[in-house]
Amino acid sequence: MRLGVSYTLPDGRELVCEVRLRPHGPAWTVDGTVDLDGEELLLLPEGPEDLLGHYTEQVLEPARRHLDEALRGLANPG
Repeated sequence: MRLGVSYTLPDGRELVCEVRLRPHGPAWTVDGTVDLDGEELLLLPEGPEDLLGHYTEQVLEPARRHLDEALRGLANPG
């Protein structure tokens, strides 16, 4: 299962934030990434399913920061 968001920033770049939950035998594993136009900004390694909440917050923090920076750039061009 993939949980995430994809944003097109005002300058046209795409920000993709994703947490993946995968079956692993009787248990589940989780990992996550944040990519900006194909460049990996954050890689969260595969771990046990109980990291899902922690990984989700780890992925959301850089997403918020990049969106805030993009919006500030629009408000204050140049």
